[in-house]
Amino acid sequence: AKSLQEFATVLQNLEDERMRMIENASEVLITPLEKFRKEQIGAAKDAKKKYDKETEKYCGVLEKHLNLSSKKKESQLQE
Repeated sequence: AKSLQEFATVLQNLEDERMRMIENASEVLITPLEKFRKEQIGAAKDAKKKYDKETEKYCGVLEKHLNLSSKKKESQLQE
């Protein structure tokens, strides 16, 4: 009976340490990864969206300019 009690105590201590390790893993690994994802990757995605939008706008202006004939008015070319 005493041996089983000691074994149960050892198992309980092992389980407690395992739970502390899991909690620590969340604090040490998961939280920094979430922070990195939100700050760094989110900022990169926003920059990419802005770049794509500006590129599309620039390409549209180029297409419009290339499609103008040489007989168009000077005011349209300045635009």
